[in-house]
Amino acid sequence: MVLIAAVLIISVIPTQTPSFLRVPDSEIQPQCVQDSAGNLFLLSYKGDPYNGNLVLRESHDEGQTFSSPIPVNSIPNSAIAVGNIRGGQLALGKDGSIHVVWNGSGPEGNKVVYAKKESKARTFTRQVAVHGKTTGIDGGASIAADANGNVYVVWHANEKVGQKEVDRKLWLARSSDNGEHFSLPIPVWTRNTGACGCCSVKALTDRNGKVLIAYRAATDEIHRDTFLLESDPSGRNFTGNRVHAWDLNYCPMSSYSMLADNFDSTISWETKNQIFCRFKGKIIPISPQNQKAQHPFLCRNSVGETIVTWTIDVGWNTAGSLGWCVLDATGTPRQSGSRPGVPTWSLVSAFAKANNQFIIVY
Repeated sequence: MVLIAAVLIISVIPTQTPSFLRVPDSEIQPQCVQDSAGNLFLLSYKGDPYNGNLVLRESHDEGQTFSSPIPVNSIPNSAIAVGNIRGGQLALGKDGSIHVVWNGSGPEGNKVVYAKKESKARTFTRQVAVHGKTTGIDGGASIAADANGNVYVVWHANEKVGQKEVDRKLWLARSSDNGEHFSLPIPVWTRNTGACGCCSVKALTDRNGKVLIAYRAATDEIHRDTFLLESDPSGRNFTGNRVHAWDLNYCPMSSYSMLADNFDSTISWETKNQIFCRFKGKIIPISPQNQKAQHPFLCRNSVGETIVTWTIDVGWNTAGSLGWCVLDATGTPRQSGSRPGVPTWSLVSAFAKANNQFIIVY
């Protein structure tokens, strides 16, 4: 009886309150990933929001100090931050390699652009466009990678000039040699859902080698539902299902976040200005209904707690605030809060320390 009671008490004890960390040098759009040893990699954006640059920093002491910034884009001023959803996304790949994708700007406009850095390298490779002949590039691209050298770049676009939003498809370019070469783009699946023109997609590989992709449809230019696609273990053949419906006659410029680990495959998204998560098969409302909540980011610690962060009241050329909520290992919300100070065009990210405390980066 005593042991059972102790377990029940522990299961409802709130985790440590998150701490907060500003992006170095007043940069924006932080994206955090960690390797299995706890090393932290921080991608951020600097310069003109229409024609700027991506940089990567590393931290080996849980964000107390960072390395000097490493330029990602080899063509200066060829990245974009406008709209919050077109900036860089990164993934960890084989032997600690770092893979980054972004929407081109300036001299690289209307392209899906990729670069990588090997674990011990001090520079990124020269950037390359991977979108082939697809056209009307908009919204944010995404990237996923695994330990076997597979790299997947995913975006939505039209096949021909002049097609509409309802004709947009999800496209995938694949590398089997850790980003050295990419295949020509292929449609991810055959169902004609359209794709919301200026919403981003999110791709992820799970521990079984499957590729997961979240995106917003644009069926009949009204049904802007969230869909989740899942491949077979080869990462080639996809099936999909609608996760959440949203009827809207314009693009909400939204984004997604996903986790896939031993605890659960978790996805977070926005519907009607509210953040939701699908956790262990159950859809959970996360943010208050009275917030204009967008752009979720998920992070999980070693005991299965999950933090969801998001932006509040950001808009076109408008700064805002951040919100956060910590879920316990059962998916039950335990702590939440908000904080001002999210810069214009920026996002919110997070990572977990070895003691399982979350650090929110903004």
